[in-house]
Amino acid sequence: MAQLTHKDVALDYFRQYKNDILSLVSGTVLQINGDYLYHDGNAIVRFSNRFKETIQKYKSLGYEPYTAKIRFIVAWRHEGESEDIAVVLPNVYFKT
Repeated sequence: MAQLTHKDVALDYFRQYKNDILSLVSGTVLQINGDYLYHDGNAIVRFSNRFKETIQKYKSLGYEPYTAKIRFIVAWRHEGESEDIAVVLPNVYFKT
């Protein structure tokens, strides 16, 4: 299992999904497809380049990501902006 931080997700990606994210709760299951995590068919999390590299390292060891769950929903504000962005920090689970 990997516990993602702010460095593992594309923070600016969350701007368009604030209302969707605020309707979710910790423990909500997310589906993995490529570089994104989905909830009800909507891509709400995009992995950062850093985490994409981490996934490749796990894959080289024989592990594949198979599911994810929301661990935290936090507020983040880009420097110089006045509005907070809701950010999902999930756990991503791997299996052989």
